[in-house]
Amino acid sequence: MSSSGGSIRPFRSRGRPALRLWISIGSRFSRTNAPSASATESRQWWEQFWIPAYPSWPPGRDEADVLLRRAESVRLAMPYRNLRDWEAGQLAGLVGAASGWSWPACTFDAAVRATLFHPPMPEGNGPLSPQTIMVLDLSQRFAEDRGAIPIGEVYAAVRAARRAVADNPTDASSHLLLAQAYLALTESTAEKKWSDREGISQLKRVRQVQASAALNRAVALNPKLARAHVELSRLYRQIGCQDLAAKHLAEYRSIPPLLGGPPKSGDQSKALDQDLEQLNKLVQSRKDKFEKETARSSVSERVLLAVRMELGGFALDQLLKSDVSAFGTDGVKFEVDLLLRTGRPHDVLKWTTPEVGGSLGDELYHGTLAQAHLAIGDYESGHRELAGMVGTDGDLSPPEAVGEEVASVVGMGVLDGLSSSGHFDHLAWQALSRADLQKRVADIAQTIGKQANMNTLRGVIALEAGNISRAREAFRSALLYSPNSWGGGQLEFSGRRVALAALALIDRVPTEP
Repeated sequence: MSSSGGSIRPFRSRGRPALRLWISIGSRFSRTNAPSASATESRQWWEQFWIPAYPSWPPGRDEADVLLRRAESVRLAMPYRNLRDWEAGQLAGLVGAASGWSWPACTFDAAVRATLFHPPMPEGNGPLSPQTIMVLDLSQRFAEDRGAIPIGEVYAAVRAARRAVADNPTDASSHLLLAQAYLALTESTAEKKWSDREGISQLKRVRQVQASAALNRAVALNPKLARAHVELSRLYRQIGCQDLAAKHLAEYRSIPPLLGGPPKSGDQSKALDQDLEQLNKLVQSRKDKFEKETARSSVSERVLLAVRMELGGFALDQLLKSDVSAFGTDGVKFEVDLLLRTGRPHDVLKWTTPEVGGSLGDELYHGTLAQAHLAIGDYESGHRELAGMVGTDGDLSPPEAVGEEVASVVGMGVLDGLSSSGHFDHLAWQALSRADLQKRVADIAQTIGKQANMNTLRGVIALEAGNISRAREAFRSALLYSPNSWGGGQLEFSGRRVALAALALIDRVPTEP
């Protein structure tokens, strides 16, 4: 995970290393938060006389490098730790439930718990029993939920890299380490599972935008930073910009080995050349097809097809060369989306004005600004824009207020049916069975669930920034209508288990003074 490929400078931690391997968010991480926003990246020449020069090697750079290396070093041990913790949990459940096995019917519970703790394995190469397959599947899901590397170490690496970038915005290696931390979050930690859940599906998109911004800044500062080109090529393949992926892979191929580039001969060189050749052929074939199908198309239609063909760089060029009046609202949506994908959050903030927001709609407008702010490390603004996506300041209405609203809707339904004959209780049931009334009640629940999911996302972003108090508040607000682990007929929203898991961990962390 080193940014330079050389030796690591001596590392002195400013606090006791965290030992919790899943999500190490103790008091050390609370004291070492990320800065609220990036520092100014350019200065006038005369400012050099009174503003100190940037440190050539910002302190957070080594810290981020070591934290990423340490997180990666436990990857091989994590399966054994996960298995140990799974067995420990099942054994605790087995022992705890044993005191209640006083009836013959309880033998089924005992058998199930014993199987979960120690599933029967066949002798030799015999087939696995259905019970064993079920237990292995459950234990595998348990391991996936925890991630391949400890998420707390990576959060700490993000914060250290943010501090390094703030101390010296011109240090390309710090930007590279920041991007590597974001990529590790979404690919190797518990966040991978979190972003797969519908409620915080935006999380993966946020991480990709943050990584793209950091990587593009790194190659802008140092075009010969080989690792940054490799990571950019890999990222662009994931987000549908195959032409840009080919471009950065070619740039990596051209870097001399002494500067971190690939060897000029050998198996690795041949594999790289084959990969680059296949990628170039894919891009060229799509460009040829694009030209045939869009000979007489409008700018908006051409851009739409280019995006569908995963030619993101080509599509962005088409948009930037055209006047906004030529492609309308759809073109504006594509443009801000492609600008975020290609690591240009400052341009998004400059161009996404309130007038543009009127054509984008409130949710997309605030979501776009939130991604741009988070990409540059402005957590305060990003937090506010995420709340704006659901039209609230983040606080859910108390249960009694929502209860009054639902009661008012049901009451109006009852009053609407008073003209018909029947008892009052019969009218109430009749009102509740009406499709329009059910839809209105369902809309209320959907709105609350959407707000709860957004608060879950805000809590995860607060964890990234190191603001434990804000994360705790956001998760508790999300769980206002579903405070326990089993639901029990309460509000169900897709990010509920994420909020419960995160809150169970950070509730053990004292609030910073």
